[in-house]
Order: sequence, then structure tokens, then C-alpha cells
Amino acid sequence: MSALGVVKGVQFLHTGIVPGVFSNDLKITDVILDQSLHVKICKYNLPLLADDQKVSSQVPLPRSKRSLHYRLKYEDRDDVYDIGVILLEIIMGRPVIYHNEVTLLKDLVQVSLVTDEMARRSIIDPAVQKECSDESLRTMMEICLRCLSSEETNRPSVEDVLWNLQFAMQVQESRKGDTSSQAETESINEESQAERAETNTEEFFVNVPL
Repeated sequence: MSALGVVKGVQFLHTGIVPGVFSNDLKITDVILDQSLHVKICKYNLPLLADDQKVSSQVPLPRSKRSLHYRLKYEDRDDVYDIGVILLEIIMGRPVIYHNEVTLLKDLVQVSLVTDEMARRSIIDPAVQKECSDESLRTMMEICLRCLSSEETNRPSVEDVLWNLQFAMQVQESRKGDTSSQAETESINEESQAERAETNTEEFFVNVPL
């Protein structure tokens, strides 16, 4: 799942580097796949990594009205919103260019969650429709909507987003395993029935008096 790779990349930028790299203004065009189909983030907030104090001083300061505690607790939420937009684009299978498109598609996803599976599948990208079970799709939609909350404090942490996407993937893998097992069982049953039919036929012809 490419979305999972994006979130892992953002988590590394936040916690795997000192100081963490926040407010990266991520877009789906900043996400690429290498030859092994591993997700790579090709653009992020490089000035925060600059060693030159003069360059670093040009980085916009946090809003003055926010307390230090608030900034430390919620400084990842801008990136979480961007993750939500990327998830929305993956689910819907279309780019989001204007802000009002986010609102329209967000409302569409919200409505689909309170209807039925057929309604949900009618609005999503055919590739996602083919690969995702309904439970996995619902999990993706729900975490996407939380990421897109207009209130920063209501958005989940990156770790929360990561956990939900991993859960969705586990559900999907489990469903695939069950489907494969069922198909294998059906194949074995069909072979057994064919063998029994062949055995019965042989017995019939052996016992027929000449």
C-alpha cells in the first residue's frame, strides 16, 4: 500500500531526524516509486536541515499566538492534513488541485460511510475497488476524514494514521488469505469428487457380468 509508505516516510522526517522536519507541504506529486516499488518522498522542508545559521534563520517562525506546548504537541498536524489529501486522492483516483475540491470529495466520502458498500464502491478508484475489502476501505476512509479535520487538535497523530493503515493492510491480507484458502479447498473438493466418480465408474464396469 503506497499510502503506508508515505506515512512511514513522514514519521521518519518527524522522529528519525534531529531536529525533526515538519510542515513539509507534501503533495502526491512529491511521492515516487523506485524500481522495487518502494515509496520515496522527493521533496520536504530542507531549510530545517541546513547547517548554515543564516539559511536556517530564514525558516518561517511558528505563529506567535501559539504557546510552546501547543507547538510541540501539534506541530505535526499540518503534515497529517497533507497525508489526508494524499489518501483522498488515492481513494478517489483523481488529483486534488483546489481547496474546494477537498471539501467536496470529503463530503462525498463522509456520506458514503453512512450508506452501504455498493455506494462506497461506486465513488472510488477502480484499482482501489478491486484490491480493497469493504472493512479495509472503511478504515482508510475514516482515517482520511480525521486527517482532513479543519481543527488541528482533532487530527490524529502520524503514529495513529500509521496504525490505522497497517490495520487496514492486515485486514486486507487476512481477507486475501481466506479467499485463497477457500479457493484451494474448493479445488481439492472438486478433485476429490472427480476421483470418487472415477472410482465408482471403474467399480461399476468391473462388476458388470460379461
